[in-house]
Amino acid sequence: LGGLAFAGEPPLSYYMKEKPKRRDEKILSRDMVWHIALSGIYTLLLCAMFLTLPVFRGLYSGEAELLTAFYALFVFSGIFNCFSARSERLWIFSNLWKNKAFVFIMLLISAVQLAMIYFGGALFRCVALNPSELWTAVLLAASVIPFDVVRRVIVKLK
Repeated sequence: LGGLAFAGEPPLSYYMKEKPKRRDEKILSRDMVWHIALSGIYTLLLCAMFLTLPVFRGLYSGEAELLTAFYALFVFSGIFNCFSARSERLWIFSNLWKNKAFVFIMLLISAVQLAMIYFGGALFRCVALNPSELWTAVLLAASVIPFDVVRRVIVKLK
């Protein structure tokens, strides 16, 4: 669904100022591959630290809660990564409302995730998290945004 959400991105005037792409140019540029790799490594490290560091384990009342929160962390980090991937601008929410389908799909994915946590029970091997447990996972997942903003600043400074 995330890929489908990007299909509705509006054509923006600053795209017209870019040089045309050559026919033999690769779809994924070196910068894009670097961005994807850094985002993936950050998410991998975030998830690994969440599962292994005692500071995170101590925030949850049991193993089932920890694993449910890990599942939420993984899904929500993907959602926040979609927001980061929309544009190379520093303000990731620029022109957001010009793609209402994107907003709808991200809200839908979030709602399905929450339904799986709170109503999925044994089917999805999830347990209901208390609000602080859920918010901890969501806020940790949101850390992909400032990480990517720092990456963008470094790229712009080069």
